[in-house]
Amino acid sequence: MSRALRPTRNPQSVALAIMALRAYASDQQPRNDFEAHIFNALRQMDVAQGDATRLVRNFDRLSPIVRRRVFGAQGFADAEPSNGVPRREPRDVLHRRTGFPGVLRRFQRPGGPAAEIEEQVLAPNRYGVRYKGMHCIDETGWDRLGSDEVYIITSAVHITPDGQNEVETIRHPFQAGESGVYGDVDSGETRVGPVASCWSALVADLDGGMSITTNVMEHDEGDPDAYRDEVDKAVKLAIAVASYACPECAPILVLIDASGLVTDFFNWLLGTGDDVIGTSTVVLEQADLENYSRTPLRDYFRNQQPTGLRHHFLASVNDNDYVATFEVTRDPRAPLFEPVVE
Repeated sequence: MSRALRPTRNPQSVALAIMALRAYASDQQPRNDFEAHIFNALRQMDVAQGDATRLVRNFDRLSPIVRRRVFGAQGFADAEPSNGVPRREPRDVLHRRTGFPGVLRRFQRPGGPAAEIEEQVLAPNRYGVRYKGMHCIDETGWDRLGSDEVYIITSAVHITPDGQNEVETIRHPFQAGESGVYGDVDSGETRVGPVASCWSALVADLDGGMSITTNVMEHDEGDPDAYRDEVDKAVKLAIAVASYACPECAPILVLIDASGLVTDFFNWLLGTGDDVIGTSTVVLEQADLENYSRTPLRDYFRNQQPTGLRHHFLASVNDNDYVATFEVTRDPRAPLFEPVVE
């Protein structure tokens, strides 16, 4: 089946990244500093040449007319390399801040006499993010004419203090060591769990924060595990490009910049056997992780009814067709912040 391609926000970066990916897959020597950076980053993140080859083949299977319209001559195998993706300043990335910190205004650190308790709280050793389940607001196609068969791929990223990119990609629903598909999903329906860890890192290995990309797929004739692997490699390519484009950026800004590239790479590099319903990336600073981990879970409501999805933050895709929910954990656990009395 063919995929309905979405508008591309950064055609030049996508085209140059695919050219670098093509050279990497062919075991060529890097032709400029950009390609050298991409090659090194992909090797560091264990992206094999075979992985790169599969992504490039997905791109080459797309209509040549569409590729030429979007990328010009750079959309083809015989394109000439340029100097690479333009460099950016940190201030150019700041406006792309993502995440959902607004909920935290409803809570505050203990004040008054209770402030002494706060000083006794043990510092966090590790944070984690757990997937809690999903809700279908509006199924694909016409209601009651067929249900969706859905699975979700999460890809979480953090950058270590020594500059290493750590990526963890998981397919949901995940239970007993195996991944499945949510079947017979209709508008207004909820699937609670199976709860699964998406990401975990020691604070000592965390330089500023993390990001989590949620990709909702409609299962048709594709291989979900193959898509999971392709999503993983596309996210790694986005991180590699973002770290080159803004070399002076703090790691959290690299994650923010990469979030703007992820959807474009999914658009052009994933296979077409299953359909992408939507993609969302949330970037959380370490302060967000601390605050969420110490904020009570709240229920996700639809039409004034609780769904049973107890969460800290949401990932809404494709104009809220689907919503995935997540919880932030802290080790050791610490007292929750007090609700604000208004």
